[in-house]
Amino acid sequence: MADLTFGGTDIKVSTARTAGGIYLDVVSGFDGVAEARGVDITIPGRPGRTPLSRVKHRRLIELRGYVNGDPTQATLALRQQSYRTHIATLQGLMDPDDAAKSLVITTPYLGLPSGSKTISARYLDAIWDVVVAGFFCRVSIQLEAVGNPPDWA
Repeated sequence: MADLTFGGTDIKVSTARTAGGIYLDVVSGFDGVAEARGVDITIPGRPGRTPLSRVKHRRLIELRGYVNGDPTQATLALRQQSYRTHIATLQGLMDPDDAAKSLVITTPYLGLPSGSKTISARYLDAIWDVVVAGFFCRVSIQLEAVGNPPDWA
């Protein structure tokens, strides 16, 4: 079973270095609590501020890693073609027009003792690095979980 999937696609392919693929890690948004929404109010003539309710609002999740063409291919053109295939897969997954998808972490990834954790998240943004030799690129992707509440289940 895959350690990390998004929308049902393995995005942490363990053979990405040796056989090409997408290799992303969760670097933030798994631990901690979601951002809160709500403000306290000031009432004239009353000391301090009056607390109002706050609710979990959203959780930002950052994925960081790389996309690699298959380095075992005989020619540079074949390695680049493999890279383009993986890029197309990643771009299809990270479509800003898509609804939220399940991001699933499975044991033992991130120290999860057993089972899996799931959160519904949607794509926000990506920062792409320079493409090296036409078949390797680092990428940082930001997802936003807006569930009710935006927590891992």
